[in-house]
Amino acid sequence: MSSPRLPQADLLPLIRTKFAPPRVASAPVERLALLQALEAGRERKLSLVMGPAGSGKTSLLAQWRKSLLQSGAAVAWFNLGPDDDDVHVATYIVEALRQAGVPIADEGPQLFVRSGGKAWQHLLAALINDLDHNQSQIYLVIDDFHHLASFPMLQLIDRWLALAPAGFHLVLGSRARPPLDLSRLSAEDQ
Repeated sequence: MSSPRLPQADLLPLIRTKFAPPRVASAPVERLALLQALEAGRERKLSLVMGPAGSGKTSLLAQWRKSLLQSGAAVAWFNLGPDDDDVHVATYIVEALRQAGVPIADEGPQLFVRSGGKAWQHLLAALINDLDHNQSQIYLVIDDFHHLASFPMLQLIDRWLALAPAGFHLVLGSRARPPLDLSRLSAEDQ
């Protein structure tokens, strides 16, 4: 079984606020049509919210997160930043999933970190296998995805989406279309 947090988190400085969505104002601008569109696609592997800075992507995702939590789904959140390298991104993803109540075994993530991001197969296997054991719907929100420029990490996420179990859903907020295999997902209605 897994520990409550990544052992190497002591070596990597993790910023706790990167695991939390922004506070939604008491009277937020409700985007009912957009929330309904997200809700209609909630069974897909990937939901992409794309728009320019200041368009309300993060607020929309925070509102949907609240709705998903109310429906009983597990929702993990990670605010990606421009300084996050592959090892930090992986560590934040694993820790965000753990904070949402998803147990992820230590071995795969540890090997990934110790290899400097080269042992991606071990990380991928841990994520897919551990998510497959979970019976609930799991949503991982990665906000500001446009900051991810690492080709190896983008390939890992593409492969993760291709092999993800049915109960896992990746939700991305981005200013630009991510360089993922969106055409394959679209063809699969995912």
